[in-house]
Amino acid sequence: MNELRQGKGVEFTIDEESFAPEESSTCFEHSEMYRNSELYNAADSDSDDTDETSDLTPFQRMRKKMVNVTEDGGVMKRVLKPGMGPTISEFVTQKQEMEQEKPEEERRTFDFDDIQVAYHYSGKQEMDSEPFDVTYLRDSRPQKAHLNDEFFLGFRIAVGSMKNKEVADFIISPEYAFGTMGCPPRIKPDATLQYRIEMVNYWATTEIDAYIKMSRESKKLVPVCKLVKLCSKLREEANKLYNSADFKGAAHSYGKAIRILDNANLQNDEDEAMQQRALVKLYLNRCQCAIKLAKWDQAITYSNKVLEIEPKNHKALYRKATAKMKFGDYDVARQIALLARTEYPNDQSIGKLLSDIDRQKSEDKRRERLMCSKMFQVTGENKNEKSSSAPEHLDLIRKFQESTLEELKLNSASYTGRELDSLAEAASQLNLTVQKNKEKEKWISLTIKKIS
Repeated sequence: MNELRQGKGVEFTIDEESFAPEESSTCFEHSEMYRNSELYNAADSDSDDTDETSDLTPFQRMRKKMVNVTEDGGVMKRVLKPGMGPTISEFVTQKQEMEQEKPEEERRTFDFDDIQVAYHYSGKQEMDSEPFDVTYLRDSRPQKAHLNDEFFLGFRIAVGSMKNKEVADFIISPEYAFGTMGCPPRIKPDATLQYRIEMVNYWATTEIDAYIKMSRESKKLVPVCKLVKLCSKLREEANKLYNSADFKGAAHSYGKAIRILDNANLQNDEDEAMQQRALVKLYLNRCQCAIKLAKWDQAITYSNKVLEIEPKNHKALYRKATAKMKFGDYDVARQIALLARTEYPNDQSIGKLLSDIDRQKSEDKRRERLMCSKMFQVTGENKNEKSSSAPEHLDLIRKFQESTLEELKLNSASYTGRELDSLAEAASQLNLTVQKNKEKEKWISLTIKKIS
C-alpha cells in the first residue's frame, strides 16, 4: 500500500486456484439455514435401514412406505400430516357437479385451472446432498399460483391429491417430471424427484377471475345480464373495502368492474340499457373514491361519465361541483351545484356545498388580497427613502390588474406620500380608477379599482 501511495508500480499476481471451477455447486448458500427444516431432506427422516432395505437407494426405501397416486406408480405419495376436507381433485369434481345443476345460461366451466393454491415445498434429486429448491428460503410466505400448465404434470397430479393443511412426500418419475431433457442447471436428465409439499390452503377462483382469463372470442359469448350480475358482486366487495376506508382497494375493484362492462358485447338496446344502469352506479362509486383520495381530475372524469348517461343525476352534479371547488374553479362549481339544487331543492347537502363554495371563494380572495398587499408593502427602513418613479411601479400595478381582485386599498401607514403618488400615477397609466383620500394635502389612503 505504501508503494501505491508513493506512485511506484506494483505487480499483482492472480491465484488461479481461486478461479478454478468447483467440483460441485449448490443452488443455495448457507445450507445450515434449512438443514434442520421440516421441508429438508425427507428421505433422511426414514433412514431406518433393515436387512431387507439396506441395498436399496433412498428413494427406493421411501417408495416402500408410499402408495400410488397414478396407476403406473409414476407419482407416489406418503402423507406426513393429514389434511382436512376433500382433496383438490374431489373439490373440482364437486364444483363441476354443482355447475351442472345450474341453468345452462348460468353455468361456468370448472377445472384445475380455476383452483388457486397457497403452498410450500422442497424439491430434491436422489443422491444429492441438498435440495435444488426450498420455497421457505425464497419467501417465508406461501407461494400462490393457479393450478395451470405452469406446473409440470407430476406436480399438478401430486397437488391435486392433497387436502387443505396436508403435508406429504411425493416421488415423481422422470416421465411425469422433466424427462430426458431435465431442467438445467438444477435438474439432471432422467431425474427422479422427491418433493415434500405443504398445502397451506386452496380455493376456487371467482367467476370474475375466470371471465378475465377467457379469450376475447369466449368473452363475446357471455351474456350482458351475466356480466352485470358478476360486476354487481364485485361492486359489493368494493363497497366493503370502501366502508373499511380502503379507498385504493375499492377504487381498483370498481375500476375492474367498469372495464368488464365497458367491453361487454351488446346485442340490442336492452343490453345497452342494462349496461348503462350498472355503469352509472360504478362510475358514481369510483368518483367518490377519487374524492376521498383527493384525485380531483379523476372525480371530474367519472362524474362526467355519469352525466353523459344521466345529465341530471344530482349525485354526479354534487361530486363534480365538489371537485371543481377543490380545483378553485368556484364560479363553475357554484353553477353546477345550483343545477343540482334545482333537481333536488330539499337536499341539505347541496345547500351546504353552496355555502362551502362561497366561503372558500371569499377565503381565497382574502388570501390573494393579503398577498397582493404584501407585494406592495415596504419595510420601515425604506419608508423614508426617495420613492421610485411611476414607471418602476407599472409592473406591480399590472400584477393587481391580472389578479381576481376588484380593488386594492393602500394606506399611508404602509407607504410614503411619494410612493402613493407614484402608484397612483402608474394606475392611471394603466387606465385604472384611482381614488385619492387626502387631508390637507396629506395622504390618508389610495384606492385603485378596475374599470367595469
